[in-house]
Amino acid sequence: MSPPRRPRSRSPRVPPEDSFFEEQLRALQGRPGSAPARRQPPDHERHAMEERLALVLRRAGLADFRRRVRVGIYEADFLFPRQRLVVELDGLVHLASGVQAKDRRKDQALRQMGYRVLHVANRDLVAAPDVVVQRIRRALAGHGR
Repeated sequence: MSPPRRPRSRSPRVPPEDSFFEEQLRALQGRPGSAPARRQPPDHERHAMEERLALVLRRAGLADFRRRVRVGIYEADFLFPRQRLVVELDGLVHLASGVQAKDRRKDQALRQMGYRVLHVANRDLVAAPDVVVQRIRRALAGHGR
């Protein structure tokens, strides 16, 4: 004997993504006293840019890195452990003042641990990946300074 069937739900299908939250943000925008709503980029966008940089670095022969590595209490996007270089990818969310303050604290803590920190803007990676590789090569070459 087979188990009893559950009745099918007749509720309307929920649209994909965070449509409820998007709707709430739209409703709040423009109200007096409300801060402008900033949508954080989904994690898959961050992941895509990290994948892009990893591919660019490998093609340039700079494969001695680790991704999303825990350094102290922080997570580094890219770490070149021998040269003690941290490369951080910065998207649009890093333009917010609160995020910039967190980035400064993270950079200071990493420097106190003996790491150098290089920030790379996502737009630079897309527009001129060769320039990004040159910046990283220079930082890697100057690891004794």
